[in-house]
Amino acid sequence: MQRGQGREALAFYEREAARLERAERPMDAAHAHNAAALIAPRLGEYQRGILAGTRALDLVGRAPSTRGNMAVLVSASLMRGRRR
Repeated sequence: MQRGQGREALAFYEREAARLERAERPMDAAHAHNAAALIAPRLGEYQRGILAGTRALDLVGRAPSTRGNMAVLVSASLMRGRRR
């Protein structure tokens, strides 16, 4: 991502997360939500970041425990500032 492209990146990840949820690909959607949660606060979009991080946690919480899933869970949890 280049400087100045944050808003476009956030919009992309939000669209992609919604598309992946409709396609019933919850872990891929969780990754996209987590990416949005990482970008949003840097743009001052705190509420969007909180919502994306919360959705990522919800999706990961329902998935089987694997190393990759745990990485998303840890990342989303750290962004939210809470432990699970």
